[in-house]
Order: sequence, then structure tokens, then C-alpha cells
Amino acid sequence: MAGKMEVKLNNDVYRCCFHHALSSQAEEVMGILIGEKISEKDGTTVIEVSALRIVPRLDKRKDRVEISDDQIIKTTQVAEDLSLKLKKPNLRVVGWYHSHPNITVWPSHVDLRTQFNYQRLDDHFIGLIFSVYNVDRVKKTHQYEVIAFQAQEDENNRDLKQLLVPIEVTPNDDKMSPHVAEEMVRLSEILCQENEEMAMKMAGTKFQPSKNSSDYAETYGNEALATLEQDFAMQMGATAKSEDFQEDYGAVDIMSSLERDIALQMGYATVLKHVTIPTLEQLESEMLPMKIPDLPVQKVEPKLESVTEPKIEPNLNQTD
Repeated sequence: MAGKMEVKLNNDVYRCCFHHALSSQAEEVMGILIGEKISEKDGTTVIEVSALRIVPRLDKRKDRVEISDDQIIKTTQVAEDLSLKLKKPNLRVVGWYHSHPNITVWPSHVDLRTQFNYQRLDDHFIGLIFSVYNVDRVKKTHQYEVIAFQAQEDENNRDLKQLLVPIEVTPNDDKMSPHVAEEMVRLSEILCQENEEMAMKMAGTKFQPSKNSSDYAETYGNEALATLEQDFAMQMGATAKSEDFQEDYGAVDIMSSLERDIALQMGYATVLKHVTIPTLEQLESEMLPMKIPDLPVQKVEPKLESVTEPKIEPNLNQTD
């Protein structure tokens, strides 16, 4: 055990982690935390998390998630580059986070084992769990929670138990740092990459997208390529003629666009099978009630003013 610890999580990193967690209700997601380790005078070790790295998942399931060791090494290099850019020499990898869709926030035995293995390398390594899409059985509303934890061996050194670490989300004027915003953009790229790999795996082939149109023509024939080019040109707003495509969109990699669309459709179809659409009653119960106070209505009586009728003078010049 590393002694007394606290976690301070920057608000923009907190929002990005939750955004990442909400991207999948079917499987867990995972990322790596970057920050600094600060020693306080009272002996408390404060882990300040100011950045993150979203990485592709090696294994993704509804109850566990895994990344490769190579991703940890790459993130270490990312942390070093970021420390030079931000002029923070102590910036480094300080922890990991993952999501718990549809279940409580508490770590499983797999989570504890993963965390304990990380602590063998760094005893101050921390883990965060973001619980999303967890429905309260009584209120029938979604609960969203986050905890920081470490793993600790029990008295017999046989099993692992959780050790909760106090966590505080620190405000930063509701601004998002550029390096955090970059990770938000990378999230869509990572999801597309994972879906493409999953689509190829479902098709029984290794993930090797066609490099260009010539590869597609060699595999499927020139007629299939002409039809593909025409369809793509129509989607892009060009005239639906094959000869126009080479002039207007010759530099566009239509194979990447096509394969990405197919992969996304297959990937999202798999994800949506696990999505539960809330009922109208559930949505209404999650809305904050807006009550307008009953203010006393003051009755206003119309103010009548005396009206003096104009005096009509006889017209002496009028003749019959």
C-alpha cells in the first residue's frame, strides 16, 4: 500500500472520460491517465490528472476490457512529449480508467487483479471507474458515478480487496485544454478503427483494407469498381458518370470510405442490439421538475377618469 493518497481530476479530463464511457453501452472502454505525483507536507500523495490517452482495445466485453502492453509504452512516450510541450517535467502516466456500463461502479475481481499488477510497477498507480447506463431499480433512472481505487491484498495474502481513494474534480473555468480536445477528436477515429477490425473479424479476414481502387478492381472486377465510383460520386454530389469521377474525385480514397461505412454499420448494429430504449415514464422521471411558484395575483381595477363633454357652440352663420 502506498500510504495516504488523494486524486485531483481536472474537469476537462473528467468530462472526456465520461464522454468516452458513454460511447458504448455494450462493452467496457478503457483509457490511460497522465498527470503528476505531488507529495504534500503531511505525507499525503496527491495524484493530479491533467491529461488522458484513448487507446484501441485489445479485448472488449461487457464485463472486462484489455489493452496491449504496446499501448502503455506508446502512452509513456506521449506523456514525455506532452511534458516538454507544457513545460511540466514531472508529467507521466499515473493511472488508468475504464467504464462499467449497465452495472455498479464497484471494481470486479478482474479489475482488482489488473490494478494490482499495475501497482507492482508503480505503487501510486491509480484506477478510475465510470459507471454509466446503470438503472436504479427503485427510481428507474440512470445513475452515473465515478470512483478512484487501488487494490490491496487481504490479511492472508490470498485475495484482493478494494481500497477507495478520495477523488476531487477540480474546476478550470469550464475550459477544455487543447491536448484534451485532441483526445475527444481521436475518440471517433479509435471507434472507427475498432469497428473496422471487428467487421473484418466477423467476415473471417484479417484487417487489411484495400489500399486503392486498383486493388478493388483486381479483387472484384472493373464493373464493380465502376458501380462503386458512380455511387460514391452521387453521394459526394458529383455527376453520376464514371469518367467525371476520375477528374473530380480522383484523389479521394473511395475504398477507405466504403469500408469504413460498412464497418460502422456492422459495428453499430452489434452495439444497438444491447441498447435499451427508455420508456416515456423513465424519461419523465429523469427530468428535473420545474415548478412555477403560485404567486398571488393582484387584482387591478380599471381607473376611471372623469370625462368632460365638449361644449358645442351654436353656429350663428348657419342659414336655413
